[in-house]
Amino acid sequence: MLIFLRPGPRDGTFVVVAADGRSILVSTEWDYAPLARAFGWHGRYAKRKHGTLGEAAAAHNWLDSRKGASAEDPGYFAPEPHGNLTVDLAANARRRGPRVPSRSAHVASVAEASAVVRQYVNQYGLGQADWAGGTIRRGEGPVARVSYDGRVWDLHGGPKAIYDPSGGKTEGTSQGGKPPPSEARRTMRATCGCKR
Repeated sequence: MLIFLRPGPRDGTFVVVAADGRSILVSTEWDYAPLARAFGWHGRYAKRKHGTLGEAAAAHNWLDSRKGASAEDPGYFAPEPHGNLTVDLAANARRRGPRVPSRSAHVASVAEASAVVRQYVNQYGLGQADWAGGTIRRGEGPVARVSYDGRVWDLHGGPKAIYDPSGGKTEGTSQGGKPPPSEARRTMRATCGCKR
C-alpha cells in the first residue's frame, strides 16, 4: 500500500496518509529518522556524526523538503494491532552515560513489550528521567510507546494507555497518570476562577 507525506497541523509535524485514507500524526523528534527512512532518506551516518538530536534535525529538514512524497508502507498501517513487533530499549545518555547499552528486542505483543521494558529498567537501575526508549515498531513504522512504568500508549489514538501492566484503570489518563492537559486546565480554571 502506498503512503503519502503531508504537512501536519502544527509547525514541525507531519501526517502520514495511507492510500485508503487512514492517517497518522508524527510529531516527536525520535520518530523523524525512521519516517524519513521510510520515504527514502539515506542519512545513515548522521547519528554517528551529529548524535541523536542532530539525526532528528537532519531527518526533519529532509522530510520538510519532501512534503507530498509517496512510498511503500513499511508497517505504519499494518492490519493486525499486535505481532511481529520490536521495542527500542535505551537510557538517557546524558544522565546514565554510555555504560547502559541501547538495543531493540523482538516481541509478539504490547504486553510482552511492557515486560521487556520493565526488565531492562530494573536490570540497569534506571529512574524515570533515565528512560529514553520504549518506541514499539512494526517494520520502520512506530505504532506505540512504552513509558518507564510499563504502560503502553497508542501513538495515534490520543492520551489513553492501551495496556497497563498493573491492571489499573487506563481510560482518560495521559502519561504519568495525570488527566489530559485540557482537562487539567479546565479543573484549574474552575478552582481558581480564572477566565483563560
